[in-house]
Order: sequence, then C-alpha cells, then structure tokens
Amino acid sequence: MKDIYYEEDESRFVKIITGGLLAFAATFAIMLLIIVGIFMSTYNNLVSLQGDVSLAETNLETMIKKRLEIVPNFVSTVEEYTEHEEEIFDDITSAREELSESLKDGELSKISNSNENLTIKLNNLIALVENNLPELKSSSQYIDLMEQLENSVNRISVAGAKYNESVSIYNREITHIPGSILASIFGFVEEESF
Repeated sequence: MKDIYYEEDESRFVKIITGGLLAFAATFAIMLLIIVGIFMSTYNNLVSLQGDVSLAETNLETMIKKRLEIVPNFVSTVEEYTEHEEEIFDDITSAREELSESLKDGELSKISNSNENLTIKLNNLIALVENNLPELKSSSQYIDLMEQLENSVNRISVAGAKYNESVSIYNREITHIPGSILASIFGFVEEESF
C-alpha cells in the first residue's frame, strides 16, 4: 500500500512540474512575442518617420529652388532702371550661386546659411528700389515679382517649419527607448534642423 501512495504522489508531482513548465513556456513565448511586436512596430515607425523627414527636406529644397528661379527675373527688372548698382547685382548673383551649390551638396546648415545670405542681398536690392526708384516700385512687373518673392519666402518658411517638426518627432523617437536601441542597431542618426 505504501508503494501505491508513493506512485500517486510521484505522478502528481510530475504533473505539477510539467504543468508549471508548460505555463512558464507559454508565458515566456507570449512575452517574447510582445517584445518582438514592440520592436517591429518601433522599427517600422522609425522608417516611416525617417521617410517623413526626407519628404519634408525635399519639399523645402523644392521651395528654395523655385525662389532661385524668380531671382534672375527680379534682378533683371531692377537692372533696367538702374545704372550704377553693379555691386548689388554681383552680390545677388554670388549669393544665388552659393545657394545653388549648397543645394547640390545637400548639407542643410550650408543651405540655411546660403538662403539667409541671399535674403540679405535681396533685401538690399529691395531697399534700393524702395528708396531710390519710385517709378519701378509702381511698375506691374516689379509688383508681380515682389509678390512672387514674398510668396516664395513664405513657402520656404512653411516648408522649413514642417521639416523641423518632422525632424523633432524623428529625433525624439530615436532618443527614447525602445527607439534608441533600434537606432543604434540599424544606424538611425539624428537629423539637423533647418
């Protein structure tokens, strides 16, 4: 009789151990699936955010290129009314070329600085017109080109703000866990603001 009880106890013990191991294995598998799911979701989010930054940068560069297309027409319109302002025109041409080159390089800090430099040079020309050329200031061609320039500056400003917002969201994601882990594994790096 003693052996029967021993065999029942041993059988019950094996069932408890087996059940515990199965419960542990199931819990471990579920936890592993949850962790893998979180990392996959985070990775996909990082790729999506990186795409948003890239799209916003492309839009920003497109707006700057459109502005560059307006500048020669604006300069030539003002040149028709002036005789001794070659230095201003040369400065604008140089600033425009610098911005065009920085767009080719793709380095955002250079693009930003070159864009600001062109704005300063254009503002000098606009001040010249405002102060010295009232007949040009009232011409429809000048007014139209000024409007185009102002609109291009506004579009650049909006595109720059959207770019910076995308960069901010992306940079925040790659600095917080689990994004920071995946960023270091897969080479996601912080982007610079405009």
